[in-house]
Amino acid sequence: MESIDNLLRELILAEDTETTKRIILTITDIAKDNMQTVVSLALRRIELGQFDGSKWSSLALTLLDNYKYPEEPGQILKALVEVDPDNGAYLNNYGVFLQYRQRIGEALEYYARAYATDYKAHGHDKATNFPAWKNLHLLAISIKA
Repeated sequence: MESIDNLLRELILAEDTETTKRIILTITDIAKDNMQTVVSLALRRIELGQFDGSKWSSLALTLLDNYKYPEEPGQILKALVEVDPDNGAYLNNYGVFLQYRQRIGEALEYYARAYATDYKAHGHDKATNFPAWKNLHLLAISIKA
């Protein structure tokens, strides 16, 4: 448990993309046998305000891609949304998790909220270049088909 906590501490302090990726891959490998411990410790750090949301989102999405666990990675993404409900990236990433779980209606809701947040902050032209717009559009097309 202490080694996982040390890796999470290193993730918080990582200053470059390569170091961040290396740490996330190491944590992901450890999570194979200790998913709930990784998620619990990450949630504790988020609760304490010790996070860079993009790093925690990357960790959660990597766990989701690698292990397809039912709920654990989503707990991290949901915690980020709860901490900052007006962050388009957090809303979008939680939508990705929901889409993975085939919770399409909820995913649409989070993508729409993310786009609305991005639109409010950046205007339509820039917001349409953000992932939420693309995810919303692709999911809507797949539902229509």
